[in-house]
Amino acid sequence: MNDTLRPPSKFLIGGAFFIIYVAWGVSFLFIGEGVQSIGPLYFVALRWGLAGLILLTITGGWTRLPKRKDLPRILISGLLLYPLGNGGMSLAMRWVPSGIAALIVATIPLWLLVIHWVLGRKIKYQWHIWPGILCGVSGVALLVFEGPTRDGEMTSRWPFVLLLGSSACWAAGTAYVTHHSKAVKILHDEIGFQMLAGGIMLFLASALSGETMVWPSSTTWVSLSYLVLIGSILGMVSYQYLLGHVSPVTVSTYAFVNPLVALCVGALFANERITLPTLISTALIVLSVLLLLKSGEPEEDLGTDA
Repeated sequence: MNDTLRPPSKFLIGGAFFIIYVAWGVSFLFIGEGVQSIGPLYFVALRWGLAGLILLTITGGWTRLPKRKDLPRILISGLLLYPLGNGGMSLAMRWVPSGIAALIVATIPLWLLVIHWVLGRKIKYQWHIWPGILCGVSGVALLVFEGPTRDGEMTSRWPFVLLLGSSACWAAGTAYVTHHSKAVKILHDEIGFQMLAGGIMLFLASALSGETMVWPSSTTWVSLSYLVLIGSILGMVSYQYLLGHVSPVTVSTYAFVNPLVALCVGALFANERITLPTLISTALIVLSVLLLLKSGEPEEDLGTDA
């Protein structure tokens, strides 16, 4: 993230966007399958803990332990992105189909704009922003009140509320990482220690919640392998690389591509039904994100702690 002295490679930028667009969209299918086989918090703890260990081993990050002044940044970003962000989403996906979950997670750009406003950052308000917010709220509301759960019957709405909360936490983590991007010396070390810290927090949460920590089945290991290597290591390196070179609101465009990928993959490989309310919600949320991205770019950078 501190390599801003050189202009970013267009090839790397394009490749990173492809990874967070497509690979993260497919990740919803593997998360949905994984949280059905073992405890959801235990599953996501394995994901991020293993990803952190592998990344630090491959890059030699163990020889460059974080300095004391860097620990608060690593712990805060690790908490927001992994236990509160991805962990909350994975827990909710025990009951919510992967495509529906991806649609609700598509509200992240909206949360980013709210965070910018709360932090007092100037936003270029245009006429698009209010229709965008209305479309987004309407799309999410339709999913919450009409969207199916995994068993086909709506029994509770709290998983949908959890998905919204986890999306807000991920957006807060994104804003925090961007704000501190120039204070990072070696990007892959930073991400590795973030993921390891988040994994440890998730293991503690899993133990406190009473989940049984069993050896995963071969099918679960397939899901974990994809999520650890592609979704976590490759995905997070791509994501935080983009946050160091591109506006965070622009980076968040992955949030409206992921649902389209997740809905198609879920229908093809997990027999998830695509209903009329789902299609209407998809159109509303995608339109919302497009309008917000068009009108909501910050007038100034998020700033750094360099």
